[in-house]
Amino acid sequence: MKYVKQLTLACALGMTLGAGMMQSARGSDDAFVATAGQSMATVAQGQLMGFRDRGIHTFRGVPYAKAARFMPPQAPDAWSGVRLAMNYAEICPVPEQVKVSTDEQFNAHRYFPQNENCQFLNVWTPGLANSGKRPVLVFIHGG
Repeated sequence: MKYVKQLTLACALGMTLGAGMMQSARGSDDAFVATAGQSMATVAQGQLMGFRDRGIHTFRGVPYAKAARFMPPQAPDAWSGVRLAMNYAEICPVPEQVKVSTDEQFNAHRYFPQNENCQFLNVWTPGLANSGKRPVLVFIHGG
């Protein structure tokens, strides 16, 4: 139960990115913008720089925990400076594929870098500057 509370807290931490902890520069909502200062967030571990695409601010690969194999999660390490949050982080290991599958179009993620230490959040939010509440979707895959 403690882990579930920590995971929930971590998800809530990540989702607060869109609830008043970020600053945003005004710009066109139909442009892809990945310029310093456009989508910035401050979390407990340091600053994040994401990007804006069609009016949605995106932060990928945000660490929410760290854990040794089969051990309880700990808070992630802090970083200095600005951490880029533009790329997906490692995914959980996927069994080796020995032949071309019929689901390649739907499971292209199998080609992403894999690591057992895959405690990362991807956050999408339409707003940065206000403290409005937003819906949160948490996906925990099986396996």
